[in-house]
Amino acid sequence: MSSEAVFFEFITGKFVTIVGFTAALCATYAFFRAAQSDEHQQLYDEWLSLARKSFFVMVGAIVVNGLHLLYLILTHQFKYNYVKHYSSTDLNIFYLISTFYAGQEGSFMLWMFYGCLFGFFLMKTAKEYEAPVMTVLSLSQAFLLSMILGIEVPFLKDGLGSDVFALTMGPVPKEGDGLNPLLQNPWMVIHPPTLFVGFSSLIIPFSYAIAAMWKNKYDDWIRPAMPWVLFSAATLGIGIMMGGYWAYKVLGWGGYWGWDPVENSSLVPWLLIVALIHTMIVQKKNGALKKTNLLLAVLAFSMVLYSSFLTRSGVLADTSVHSFTDLGLYNQLLAFTLTFLGLGVGLLVVRFKSIKVVSREESLYSREFFLLCGAVVLMLIAGVVVAGISTPIVDSMLNRQITKLEPDFYNQVTLPLAVLIGFLSAVGQSIWWTKIDKENLIKALWLPLTLALVFTTILMLAGMKDVSMILLALTASFSLFANGQVLLKVLKGNPKYAGGSLTHVGLALMLLGIIGSAKYDESQHIELPKGKTVQAFGKQMTYKGMQDVGDGKSGFKIQVVDGNKSYIAMPVMYETKRMTVQNPDVAHYLTKDFYIAPVNLMVKDNPNQLILKKGESQMLEGYAVKFVNFNMEKSILGGGVDGKIKVVTILEITKDGKSETIEPIYNIEAGSEPTIEYAALQSAPSVSFAITRIDASSGRVMVEAKGLGAEVQPQETLIIEASIKPYINVLWLGTYLVAFGFAISIYRRWQERKLKSRTKSAELVEV
Repeated sequence: MSSEAVFFEFITGKFVTIVGFTAALCATYAFFRAAQSDEHQQLYDEWLSLARKSFFVMVGAIVVNGLHLLYLILTHQFKYNYVKHYSSTDLNIFYLISTFYAGQEGSFMLWMFYGCLFGFFLMKTAKEYEAPVMTVLSLSQAFLLSMILGIEVPFLKDGLGSDVFALTMGPVPKEGDGLNPLLQNPWMVIHPPTLFVGFSSLIIPFSYAIAAMWKNKYDDWIRPAMPWVLFSAATLGIGIMMGGYWAYKVLGWGGYWGWDPVENSSLVPWLLIVALIHTMIVQKKNGALKKTNLLLAVLAFSMVLYSSFLTRSGVLADTSVHSFTDLGLYNQLLAFTLTFLGLGVGLLVVRFKSIKVVSREESLYSREFFLLCGAVVLMLIAGVVVAGISTPIVDSMLNRQITKLEPDFYNQVTLPLAVLIGFLSAVGQSIWWTKIDKENLIKALWLPLTLALVFTTILMLAGMKDVSMILLALTASFSLFANGQVLLKVLKGNPKYAGGSLTHVGLALMLLGIIGSAKYDESQHIELPKGKTVQAFGKQMTYKGMQDVGDGKSGFKIQVVDGNKSYIAMPVMYETKRMTVQNPDVAHYLTKDFYIAPVNLMVKDNPNQLILKKGESQMLEGYAVKFVNFNMEKSILGGGVDGKIKVVTILEITKDGKSETIEPIYNIEAGSEPTIEYAALQSAPSVSFAITRIDASSGRVMVEAKGLGAEVQPQETLIIEASIKPYINVLWLGTYLVAFGFAISIYRRWQERKLKSRTKSAELVEV
């Protein structure tokens, strides 16, 4: 690489970033001076003009860098490390564009771009809050630009370099590594950008809170900040929901939430910002909870920075499949987090005594009381999750082995809190702002509570036995009916106030959907020999063979017969340079999903074999073979003659409606191959079955049959994971209603903000 080329790459990459970083610092200082000079109009105008110009220069630098990177990606400039690592010539235009934010450097640039958009919007709408709010936002932009500057500063690197505009050494690669196959999906185009809108927008409530403490204005900031708080909660929540649907529908994980540390790190700021919505409503009504609101606004954005530190510093590398590798940003990310957390908490401590506390004794029957209780529960859930995702840091500090908390921990701890959420959202929405007495409260709640009791009783009669699930179903359905009752009243009166009740209806549906799809789902590991029909979940499945579905991907054609309904399922599995990718097929029914995920394709030497888990039954040449259990009374697991192990297995064989039980034996002797003993059927002595393998870890056994008349020839067999997800459509319906409810609330709060701004301007004109 010539010195001229190196110089050109420096000018178009690092130099522009340096200009942007310098301009961000200038904007921060100028906005700060403007905020300090708000009592001297001329000085204020001069500093504000300089601040805006500096901000525009920073925006220009970010846009130039972004367009430069996008150009390099679209023109396949593989001489650049970032382009080489994340793109390739075989990607379509949408996936090619999405490689822009596939890596750390690009995602930082996307974050900065959103910050620019928010800055433009705030300079137009923040009015008297512009200078202090933009001071904080500009400082955030400076930190983000420093991340790009700080990613392994040496400009020329080998092929493993990570600078976004760094050049590869040696010959220019003819092809790139390509986008991770799991990310080559339409959801990649919309999910990360949506999630980043939510993350980056949390700087605005944070900035308003800082401005309030800076200027000692603890009441006025609620009005302009409220629409942004709602916007942040909506976009971040929608981004999280998109991620869950992506994991369920596309990635073949069999679920939508796994309590992964990176998933959790996005959940925490959302919980805090939703708690802030509730406490801000209380302050807006009666002036209470001022300190709580300031703290929550600070913590919500600080948790975004903390989650960025966890996911980008390499701390979670051994505990999460989502985390980035460390690019040498550990100290910078830590400084970013501590600076903003320290700024917010420090100001709150300094101003603590000057914040006037409104002392009111709230009735237990007031809506404010229940809003506060709901916020406290949300904060408790956030605290539990933060503690969980922080365990790797604690382990590292104590020189212990890095551990990851299992999903059961989160499920058990958050379940009682979810029960409380259901109850509080039911009662809180049913109580209007005026205090009501016990008698009126009973009148407001007797119908939804009665309906909830009837609904839960039906669920119990249908088979729900778990006490914790019964309680959650009771409070969730109570919330559904109570908020539904309020929603109907609001729609008859003034629909623009329907946002809150509609959001809570959606939340209740989500809780009910989670109960059905997560607690009462059923799953089976099934072998589908090609051309043979296997029965499971009341359905008959026949694997017809492989089929090309385009783009070098293979689909597995499975005919599914369910009563009078017949359709073709086509789960997909294909190999890439990096991994085997498995995409499920999901059939949607009115009350459930039938989920088929491919696991493996193998050629079996003996087609008369089955792999069964305890209680599972599969068809084999007209025989239903069921693995009942191990016969522990007849088995010899230790201390037998010569140390031999004898395992007796109970199989139930059914044909033509007649069943009989047999007990084949599996013998294990140290230093020798296991031996098997076939057990013949009394009804057909020529047919016998044996256990040829036992998998102690999974509890499965391999059953082999003789005498069925089928020729022993190699046979193609597809192994799938089939699942029934009851009422998961209720979960997805709830997410749509939550999003729509937030949209209504954002519109109403923004209209209120504009109306009050016009009223205030009119008052100034009159004066």
